[in-house]
Amino acid sequence: MSSSGAKSKPAKKTVSLPIPSSRNRDLIGPGGCVIRRLENESGARIKLPPRGEKNGKVVVTGTDEKVAKAIKLMSKELGYDVTAEVTTAYLDIASRFFGRIIGPGGSALETLRASSGCAISVPRSSDKVQLVRLDGDKAALAKAKNCLL
Repeated sequence: MSSSGAKSKPAKKTVSLPIPSSRNRDLIGPGGCVIRRLENESGARIKLPPRGEKNGKVVVTGTDEKVAKAIKLMSKELGYDVTAEVTTAYLDIASRFFGRIIGPGGSALETLRASSGCAISVPRSSDKVQLVRLDGDKAALAKAKNCLL
């Protein structure tokens, strides 16, 4: 024990999360607004892997409390528990149904994400690959597939 009476700083913690690189744009948001909000609300530092890195991990640094809050906020933002083992599935759904999947203002897609616990990415018309991407644990994937197929 120190006789100086100075308080020690809380220990910093670093957690690496295997978030699919396809979800980085969801974490960044327009002009970086989402990641700035997540960092401001949690107090943690969130570092994304370099662009183009396929198997990179999102690194969260801060006190235990700040890291836990960042993980909770990222899970809410992405629509699934980012600490769970993530499986990715692709569904070949005709692009004429994309509008129904998304719904007005994205409402149907948000409802589906919330009810299944699965992250769901519907391709844009300009995307080369026209497959619906699902990211989540096995139970979440099953719920989402059941609703979509």
